[in-house]
Amino acid sequence: MITTDDIMVLAAAWSAATATRADAAPPQDELRAAVTTLVAERDLAIHEQDVAQESLRRHEVWLQEAQAERDSLRQDAERYRWLRAEAYEAVVPHGNRLNGQRTAWITKLHPGPTFDAAIDAAMGEQK
Repeated sequence: MITTDDIMVLAAAWSAATATRADAAPPQDELRAAVTTLVAERDLAIHEQDVAQESLRRHEVWLQEAQAERDSLRQDAERYRWLRAEAYEAVVPHGNRLNGQRTAWITKLHPGPTFDAAIDAAMGEQK
């Protein structure tokens, strides 16, 4: 791989050669080849940087989506923990009407293994 230092050495050699000999042909072909190589290397590096930045952007979007899902799941878990720990009564409406008003039963929830099993069973029926 030809570096900028290599080009500078060639340029210095060309300058020295042309300074001592008026009829010396400059090594323009060598310099053009070196510049062409450097330009190609630069373009490749720019392309690789663009690819890396796009990959980083996609990963940042994925991370934000994963964090949002994590936060949503955390909130659901907090709701469940609250329900399991605090909710002892539930109003269960039924079809009877009394004086034009819908009536309801009040039932006790008993958090624990049976409560969890009831939730799992209800979720299983929905699938």
